[in-house]
Amino acid sequence: MKIGSIGFMALLLLTACSSVPKEWQAMDGSKADGKVILSYLFRPILDTPPVNDQGALNIAMTKCNAWGYSSASAFGAETKSCHSTSMDKDGNVGCVRLLIQKVYQCEN
Repeated sequence: MKIGSIGFMALLLLTACSSVPKEWQAMDGSKADGKVILSYLFRPILDTPPVNDQGALNIAMTKCNAWGYSSASAFGAETKSCHSTSMDKDGNVGCVRLLIQKVYQCEN
């Protein structure tokens, strides 16, 4: 029984630390401005960032189409900001979770 419990805890720990692929999500937007903001939270050590921007464009197109626009295009570069920090044993503070954002402009 003890070995089974230890094995289960080890499996749970390994699962919690595994790499998680991230997907873009609509975070904000404005029909009047024709702007859609997509984002995802990213843990640099553990997560796998989206590698295909087509998924982001598809989400933006869906939002823009729902507002009556015919297409969407990326507006500027991705922005990255620190969402969560952590202090190591030496007192150094580092970013452990980034917020990545991308803006899309709706077009006719």
